Amino acid sequence: MQLIPILIGITVINFGIMYLSPSDPAERQLVLRGIMVSPETLEAMRADMGLDRPFWVQYGRWSLNLLKGDLGVSFASGRPVMLEIWECLPYTVSLALAAVIMTMVVSIPLGLLAAVRQNGVWDYLIRVATFVGGTMPGFLVGLLLIYVFALRLRWQPVISDGSLRSMILPTITLALAMTCKYIRQIRAAILEELDKEYVWGARARGVKERYVIYRNVLKNSMLTIVTLLGLSVGYLLGGTAIVEIIFTWPGMGKRVMEAINMRDYPVVQGYVIWMAIIFVSVNLLTDLSYRLLNPRIRLSDEVA
Repeated sequence: MQLIPILIGITVINFGIMYLSPSDPAERQLVLRGIMVSPETLEAMRADMGLDRPFWVQYGRWSLNLLKGDLGVSFASGRPVMLEIWECLPYTVSLALAAVIMTMVVSIPLGLLAAVRQNGVWDYLIRVATFVGGTMPGFLVGLLLIYVFALRLRWQPVISDGSLRSMILPTITLALAMTCKYIRQIRAAILEELDKEYVWGARARGVKERYVIYRNVLKNSMLTIVTLLGLSVGYLLGGTAIVEIIFTWPGMGKRVMEAINMRDYPVVQGYVIWMAIIFVSVNLLTDLSYRLLNPRIRLSDEVA
């Protein structure tokens, strides 16, 4: 139930920021259509777009349409905003899932290895690599990958066409920074579990180390991993504008940057609402998953 006032507050702030923007969408529309801007034409365009009405009237009409699934019409293309979002959504979802899978496949084994081999050669190598990789900005990684694999080796296309082959470089770019961050956090979570009494008790009873690590320690560290996974999915499904622009990936991040440059406010508002719903939904699912992964939370709720 707490999600409802959160979403309402986001809609008010979202619409209010667009309303207070110094740029006039009506004037922008006249320029795009090649119509001479004059006080008369500007006033007529504002009336046609409904921008001459008070804030609460505009917000109320927009909110009612939002409840019906209508995010308005794009100022630039004249097409429904929902349609433009649905066209970009498959590309963003595919790229986000690929990046999350690559991140988890790499970060969980390396984080576990670094924790088990604490202060060993593998631990130091992994920590140095994650430090270097984590400090590199995404746009720099993307440009380096394009230069090496697209321009020099010609293994990948320079401009993405939405195909599976052209997804490889943007996926690596997105996964690199997350992998470096998650390896460190997974390592810390596993080290915390290794220092608990149940691990020492299992070892004292002669339980095999591999069984303790995989059946107990890794399982109890899943809360941290699930939290990281939830944050990653919400962040990536919102669209990663910089990476999508660098690789010309036709996702939501690239589309909203174009909308910002063109002062296409309905598209920007629709994108913000989409981001809010994604983050709220992912956080809700993450909280619900805690009850399944941690029996103590489930038992405490039943006792209460």
